[in-house]
Amino acid sequence: MAIEDDIIKYITEMRVAHESRIATLTFDRDLRDQVEGSSVSLTATEWEKFKGRVVVSPHPEIVWDWAVAALSNAPMEWTAEKNIGDTGQDEDKKQEALEYLCYGLSAQMNLVLGSKGEGDSWIARAAQQIVGGSYAVGTDLIKDEKGKLVAVPTFYDPINVLWVPGLTDMRMVAVVQTVRYRDAQEYVQARGGREFSVRRNNQGLLRKMLNIISDQSEPKANDPVLETNFYVMDEGKVKHAYMVEEQVVLSLEKMDGWEAIPVICGVVNSRGRESRVSTTSKEPFILQHLGRSILAPNRRLYQQNNAIATFARERARLGAMPNLISKTPGGEPVFTKEEVLKGEVMIASLPSEDPNVMAGYMPEPTSNFDLNAQYERGRQMEQLGTVPDAILSGSNDPRFQSALLQAQLSDQGTLREGRFAEAHNMLVKRMMENLLLRLSAIGGEIELEGEHLRKYGGTFKRTFKAADMPKVWRITPRRDLPRPSEKLTLIQMETSKYTAGFQSKRTTQENIGVRDPVAETEQRDKEELEQHALAKANRLKKQAYAELQQKQDDLAKLKAKSAPQADIDAAEFDIEVASAIFRDLELQLSGGMAATLQGQAGRDAGQPNQPLLPTPSPAQQSPYARGEGEQQRNVALAGRNNGT
Repeated sequence: MAIEDDIIKYITEMRVAHESRIATLTFDRDLRDQVEGSSVSLTATEWEKFKGRVVVSPHPEIVWDWAVAALSNAPMEWTAEKNIGDTGQDEDKKQEALEYLCYGLSAQMNLVLGSKGEGDSWIARAAQQIVGGSYAVGTDLIKDEKGKLVAVPTFYDPINVLWVPGLTDMRMVAVVQTVRYRDAQEYVQARGGREFSVRRNNQGLLRKMLNIISDQSEPKANDPVLETNFYVMDEGKVKHAYMVEEQVVLSLEKMDGWEAIPVICGVVNSRGRESRVSTTSKEPFILQHLGRSILAPNRRLYQQNNAIATFARERARLGAMPNLISKTPGGEPVFTKEEVLKGEVMIASLPSEDPNVMAGYMPEPTSNFDLNAQYERGRQMEQLGTVPDAILSGSNDPRFQSALLQAQLSDQGTLREGRFAEAHNMLVKRMMENLLLRLSAIGGEIELEGEHLRKYGGTFKRTFKAADMPKVWRITPRRDLPRPSEKLTLIQMETSKYTAGFQSKRTTQENIGVRDPVAETEQRDKEELEQHALAKANRLKKQAYAELQQKQDDLAKLKAKSAPQADIDAAEFDIEVASAIFRDLELQLSGGMAATLQGQAGRDAGQPNQPLLPTPSPAQQSPYARGEGEQQRNVALAGRNNGT
């Protein structure tokens, strides 16, 4: 077909269109990795002098790593939302099952990456690409050796992925990369593809574009060869072709179970159609300035500041170890210009037979230009275009110790990565959606385990089926990344909505970040019940103590007026009973509140005979509490009435 015949032409055109994006992406990576050629702004002459002695700041790498951590360190929570028209308990269960499915797929992708020796999570791998300004990823469900479905993420190098956007999605995507010669052979043979050969000294167009130089010999099993996975939307269907070098060995075929090209690619922090149109460039204007990494605002500053630091280092070196220069009376130099420029002239062995040769140390350069001050001004300008140093260093500087300033600095840092955070959320969501769509398309079941982060005790291990998913669904990834100064405002706003009756308590709790509103409400009610029971017990204890004091006063009055002995005995017995009641209450309070809550729960359930406080054992109870005290008191009162 026409498309297959022109695949090379399409790839060539895409490569030209993406040339600017690839160049800037490569440049920013070199800045991050402290590559001298990209990190320092020097002239050709300066490079000749300072090569090997340049100063390169690690700041770009630190900023890059901080941004990746800021995007991926917070746990990713998943929320499944029901379709408005779906009601009933069954739909509620499917909604909840969908959330568990997302957590399980996420855990399995991390397990797959770990099994392949990649330590980062898939969330962090996605963040790496987002921070770089361009992304190219894929997710799929494949069968392992045991025939079980496994969620597998694939992170391509965005430099090697070319695309042509359509009206609503990608129209063409080409993933060009190197693989082992043996792997390419096995892949093609397993799918009944055409035989291919890697010609000696092959310098095809794709190799030239990717700067890949061919070996002079026929490839061995582990030698790299060039492969291209080409995807295209043709007549509403996703089709795929596979190329080795520049040979189409697997023809365009429809990909069942895919409604869109399975490679998610794009750019971040783009200026889009606001880009300037170059009159000399042949590349499409829409792709000229697409994609900006987190280092983009400071590209020139990093180069400038590294150059200034290099000059300052060289001045310090010359001051500590000045060059020794010499010349003859006729002005002829003993040492070459190259030796002096390279700084290799440190000591000289002067010819003793020629006393006319003069030698001396080159004086330290003098200038009114303050390199250190210039460097500091450059570093201050860096702060405007990146994450402030106070955030990167943990704000240990005494200047940043105030709580207000800390919040402002943190806000500034969050603003710096705000657009990247939005793009990262979108990418993670699309990757998960692709997995869910694949499960729905191919059917079957998948065994997963993980933890539901919004459920206490949410660890699970279960089997999911496509039928467990709602017919209409929407998932939302969410992380707790609000700016510090906004957290209190958020809580106040959401609480006001609840107080005014505009939203439910559960929605309020979810919006302010409560992990499991149901469990949290239950725990709060339990604590309130415990506090209520404790307060009631303390109130009874105070009453018992007051009664005991009153009875002791009554006894003192009886003795003062020489009352009959029977009255005194009865009063003493009343004091004993009051003391026993007081001691029982103290004992019950010290025994804990578990039984208290149990008793309260029994009363709430319609069992009025449940005690308010835990009952001590018979050995701990007073005679009165055991039922013996009342009998003794009656005997004493009878004796008093009989005049004995």
